[in-house]
Amino acid sequence: MLKITNNIITLSLIAAFLLIPTASSAQDGGMLGASPATPPKKPSKAAPKSETKKKPPPLTATTKSDYSQYWKVGHKSGKWNQFIKPGFETFDNGNMATSAIFLQKAYDKGCRDPLVLFRLAIIKESRKEYDEAAKLIMDADRGLEERYSSHPITKAIHKHAARALFTANKNSEALPHLTEALKYEPDDFMLLFMAGQVLHQMGEAGKALVPLEKALTVTPPEGNALDAARSLLHELIIVTYEVGNADACAGYVDKMLTLDPADPLANKYKNKVGFLRRKNRESEMLKKLVQ
Repeated sequence: MLKITNNIITLSLIAAFLLIPTASSAQDGGMLGASPATPPKKPSKAAPKSETKKKPPPLTATTKSDYSQYWKVGHKSGKWNQFIKPGFETFDNGNMATSAIFLQKAYDKGCRDPLVLFRLAIIKESRKEYDEAAKLIMDADRGLEERYSSHPITKAIHKHAARALFTANKNSEALPHLTEALKYEPDDFMLLFMAGQVLHQMGEAGKALVPLEKALTVTPPEGNALDAARSLLHELIIVTYEVGNADACAGYVDKMLTLDPADPLANKYKNKVGFLRRKNRESEMLKKLVQ
């Protein structure tokens, strides 16, 4: 039940970002799943302003020069060229309904240009047509390197592919894209949270703790910070309990109860942690007896 609730909250957080297709400049990012769970640590003090590193400006997945890029190297044809410019312009102006009409016409007439497919995918995702959105983004991904190798969307596509596949419940397909996306945006809360949930749902609870614990150290989405923190702590409580780390589980329970003393899940696991500690002690005693 909780996993379903967390997924619903995750989808609501994702919805806030559907029309902000951005990706940070490339940075080194570790592979998902590399270390065991550790008890939550106190947040480190913020660095002085003079020592704070400036974040690089984001690379947008769509640009105002996209139509000229399309005209230079895109999948053009007299059957659909007339629909591309108004489709792009209305998308960039936020008029998704009108953009959908133009771009869908181009698609129906045979256009498979990656920039067109990407915009159509974002529109369908905003309408909760997740399976169709995932298919369109995957189709766009296959043609980007060939036609638009220098376009920022080529780096940003993994983030959007991961999100689209996650919302379509295609976890095994989403994971490689999450890994790639985190190389470019290693401190993105939503990517880290999705990665943790995907690994957990795939039965990799120990590996799930790596992105989940890192998500706890980065800034959650604006406007949804409380829901994001609650969902993340719920996930961490369950996962640390599943891997048998009583101390870490108790730490996350305490964090959740600080946010909300009446939280049902945290109170339930507060009692379960005691049982886990007794079980762990009995297991340790048994090991000593047989040595």
